[in-house]
Amino acid sequence: MKTHPRKRILFLAHRVPYPPDKGDKIRGYHVLQYLCERYEVHLACLCDDDKDWAQKDALRQLTPHYYVEKFSATKRQFSPLLALSNDMPISVAAFYSNKFRQYLLQLTKKEYYDVIYVFSSNVAFYAKELNAPLKIVDFCDLDSVKFKEFATKRKWPLNKIFEIEYKKLAQYEREIAKHYNYILFVNDRERELFRYPAANGKIRIIGNGVQVHDYQNLLKVYSQQYDGQIPYLVFLGMMSYYPNVEAAFWFATQVFPRIKVLIPDLEFYIVGKNPPAKIRRLHNPRIGIYVTGYMEKIDLLLAKAIAFVAPIKTARGVQTKILDAMSHGVPVVTTPDAARALSARDGYELLVASTEAEFVHAILSILYNLSLRKRIIKGAIDLLKNQFDWTANLSSLSELIDTHYHRRVKNGKLSAFSLNATKAGARS
Repeated sequence: MKTHPRKRILFLAHRVPYPPDKGDKIRGYHVLQYLCERYEVHLACLCDDDKDWAQKDALRQLTPHYYVEKFSATKRQFSPLLALSNDMPISVAAFYSNKFRQYLLQLTKKEYYDVIYVFSSNVAFYAKELNAPLKIVDFCDLDSVKFKEFATKRKWPLNKIFEIEYKKLAQYEREIAKHYNYILFVNDRERELFRYPAANGKIRIIGNGVQVHDYQNLLKVYSQQYDGQIPYLVFLGMMSYYPNVEAAFWFATQVFPRIKVLIPDLEFYIVGKNPPAKIRRLHNPRIGIYVTGYMEKIDLLLAKAIAFVAPIKTARGVQTKILDAMSHGVPVVTTPDAARALSARDGYELLVASTEAEFVHAILSILYNLSLRKRIIKGAIDLLKNQFDWTANLSSLSELIDTHYHRRVKNGKLSAFSLNATKAGARS
């Protein structure tokens, strides 16, 4: 279906979708880029990171229409008090700004938008007050279920706090669904977890994507990588996020020492922004553990690793870190839940492990079984090409937008305001 050049979209996001250096920002960036190539897009987002703030003007490469509000970490510390005062979930209150709300209200009074697209349920409440013929919220995955899992794994009092947050978020997610035409999830598993039958007709699946590198070149590089080189493993993720901390710490303390006995020169790299003290203390070059913090360039590090380990025990949605590793030709060893979210098969696209012994066995198999290693690399690349191509996956989004727009045109439901706005957009 042809796109209409005059359609206008207001894109709301909880964080600056640039640089695309972690899971949610990667998806946000690619969705924004895709929409900007096809429509007139106005971006409005919050920013809670000084590095993101410094790079915000790079958004001009995507759209000249953007508004970024600086959101201080100090202000976010008061989100629990705000949550208590109005029964809002803490993780939602953390993104509340009356200044941002007023900006959006004034903007939508002056400007007409055919679509309001909201990236992340954490800021979906802003669009409840805004008018547009089509409203779409991208949940990505269900935050409420994530907190439910947290509650089972933490001790008092955090387990009680997470349990309350889970219940509040589940109620909030159902309430938000009433205000949107469509709700997006990354896969069918997240759809099934959203136990709200009234929203079933609104749910659409739009998967994540990744840039797939050339398979033949990957095999060539990979077959040469061990010649005179110290073997190493990599874990990559935002290290201020509890499931990543849990995974990296467990692997470094319980699994890595067991492999190290068998491969004395083996190294383990923990890569990611904002590692807490618990992770920083693991850094010990004498035993081969390196905590690097944020690394802007990771291509070479990934491409030459023995394996990418992702022992994620609390796995929500599609793990972008795994897709990234696969796209660099690195065999992945991960947990059953993370593999299931990718529809990946054990022994074909990756290796699945749960226990310490299973992780040790999987990594040794990758190192010493060349045919298995090549099969996993090829299977992973084929999986990415078939299921995780950004353009193919996001075409469902533009089809959703275009179908809704042309239905309104056919039914004569474009107002005089919207017609004037789209004509102005066509001239600009």
